[in-house]
Amino acid sequence: MNILTERSDKFETFISLGNAKKRAKDAFKAYTSARRAVAEASSQMQSAYEERQKAFEEMKAELSKIREAQTAGNTAWDDYRAIVAHNDPIIKKILIKANEQHQAMKKCFELADEHREKGFSSEASAYMLEAYDHRDARDKLNDEVHMLVEENRQAKEAARAATPEVDKAAYYRAKRRFEEQKELFDLRLEALRKLKKERDECMSRMDEAQIDYVRLRTIKNHHS
Repeated sequence: MNILTERSDKFETFISLGNAKKRAKDAFKAYTSARRAVAEASSQMQSAYEERQKAFEEMKAELSKIREAQTAGNTAWDDYRAIVAHNDPIIKKILIKANEQHQAMKKCFELADEHREKGFSSEASAYMLEAYDHRDARDKLNDEVHMLVEENRQAKEAARAATPEVDKAAYYRAKRRFEEQKELFDLRLEALRKLKKERDECMSRMDEAQIDYVRLRTIKNHHS
């Protein structure tokens, strides 16, 4: 190898080494920048996660209030339905009896009128008295029906009073906020994954550039 060729090789090695050093330096800067971006994105993702969890707990608390109110209401309305289930069959039976007494009363009044028209005043009076008895029996039965109907009504009012008022709008607001925070968290998580991928690619390029620089420097030292 002549001196001119040797000097040319050294010069080319020197130029290549300078380029490799610049590439290594640029790759390191890119990796450092990517690493900072990952750290910042990780912090943002963590904040979004915490907000999402906070929103989830708020939504869960509002849902718990609704369920507790429904449980209390269900118990009260179960009591109401039990009272109605007990009273309604009795009411129906009493109404049948009351109607029978009413029909018997009407029949007696009709018989009393017929006997009065025929001049049988004593028989007419007897039928009138019997009609009044049927009327009293009917009224007594109707009073029992009214009492049971009132018991049903009061049980219904008690069930309404025992059912807590629930602000379902608060739950839907909390649910909407959770969905918004979840969407934000998902976006930031996806952004973090992309930045981590870019960081790893920067690290690979930095390692390659460093290896190339060390190789060329070794060659330069060998020629020196």
